[in-house]
Amino acid sequence: MKNKWSRQLLRVVGLGVLVWLPLFGGNCKETDAVDELDECYNETERWEAQPSFPGEVTYSQVNGTTRTIIFDQKGPTDICVNRELSFLATAQIDSKYKDSVTCAAHYYYGILGSTFSMPYSAEESLFKGTSTNGIQDGFPKSPGSLNFQVRITFPTRGSDALDNAYFSQIITYTKPVYMLIEYHRPNPKK
Repeated sequence: MKNKWSRQLLRVVGLGVLVWLPLFGGNCKETDAVDELDECYNETERWEAQPSFPGEVTYSQVNGTTRTIIFDQKGPTDICVNRELSFLATAQIDSKYKDSVTCAAHYYYGILGSTFSMPYSAEESLFKGTSTNGIQDGFPKSPGSLNFQVRITFPTRGSDALDNAYFSQIITYTKPVYMLIEYHRPNPKK
């Protein structure tokens, strides 16, 4: 009797697996968005931002004897991940403060990202950095999106108010930062 129930239970479970497995992925063909998006439009898209101070400072942080002012902008979406992106970041700082200031740019997507330096260009009188990189590792099956930051670090003056006053002196414009990303949009196969 026990054997009969065991066989019947196996039949029911087996039949259930045969019916439900195709519906929930067992034999379903996984759609691979990268395969569907493997061609990119040839035209380069441009995303630009020029945040202002103090209005568009995302946050600032003190680390020991330095303060970092961070401009963080939501970047483009619907990026074709099969092509590299070009990044440009500049920060306009009064040249007499150039030796006490460091600048870096950072782009990120989820927990992944990359930072690149922005050395001072005496020829252009600004801090400037460029990078070329891909983001496919963050979006293996879909179009990508990212955020972009410019980080300006200087010796702290001891308080938020004093640091903000100092930062207002060292920047040369109310929109001291410029960010540019050149990218391609995906061209879905028809």
